[in-house]
Amino acid sequence: MKFDIQRIIVVAKAANTQALDLAENILVWFDARGVQGLVVDNRVDSDILDVGQRKPDCVIVLGGDGTMLSVARKINGSNIPMLGVNLGNVGFLTETGLDTWQDMFEDLLAGHVEMSSRAVLQFHVKREGTVIYQGKAVNDLVINRGSLARLVNLSVRFGGQHLGDIRADGVIVSTPTGSTAYSVSAGGPLVYPDLDLFVLTPICTFLQNFQPMVLPFTHPLFINVQKNNADVFLTLDGQRGIALQSDDQIEIIKSATSLQLIHSRHASYISKLKAKGFIQDCP
Repeated sequence: MKFDIQRIIVVAKAANTQALDLAENILVWFDARGVQGLVVDNRVDSDILDVGQRKPDCVIVLGGDGTMLSVARKINGSNIPMLGVNLGNVGFLTETGLDTWQDMFEDLLAGHVEMSSRAVLQFHVKREGTVIYQGKAVNDLVINRGSLARLVNLSVRFGGQHLGDIRADGVIVSTPTGSTAYSVSAGGPLVYPDLDLFVLTPICTFLQNFQPMVLPFTHPLFINVQKNNADVFLTLDGQRGIALQSDDQIEIIKSATSLQLIHSRHASYISKLKAKGFIQDCP
């Protein structure tokens, strides 16, 4: 896929000297090839990434999966392609690393890359009929118990159909992109990331047989917090959370805007699963 790259934004944490040094090297590299660049701090106190008045052709993120998720939420809706350079541990969302970024960027400028469009979750939390919180999640939404080891009671509906009640540590609603995160650890399936669907995975159910489910985006997913004495929290992408109350309702749909990730033509989702240890070749 050919990209006309004239201006880039490099996102790095201001407190990370390794990331800032790499960002400057990347700017010099692109400047030598006639591409303008700007380094932007991924501020934790902001819900929007300030990319300036002129929209960049690509956002390059320096960090791990957590940084990628944070930036992805902040630019969702702008339709700006993202490319990650892994400075973290797993780096499942990132596409290149410290030793290979120059080769990856050469491929980017030459058009030897592909674009992956990923579904994003949009949600509303309603309390007594009023929306008290709303947002988006790239990986997952998790409704689970607080610090006390008490089960939570949840009711789940898909459109107008009641799927069942869950008594468990919680439930995970993930995108296909997020299926390799908390969901798979809780027994959920690995799902090809370009598909459009919910992945619904209960966490440690008690005396129940509510199995993980894969559901299309054709109807909203509703999760109601039933009356119980446990603390219940909603966490998005493992990074931000809010306290829920009995009778709160979470409505989840597919966001109208998707996440655009740039990846190499030479890599595949299956090869990444193998490289990260999710699946293994037979000896």
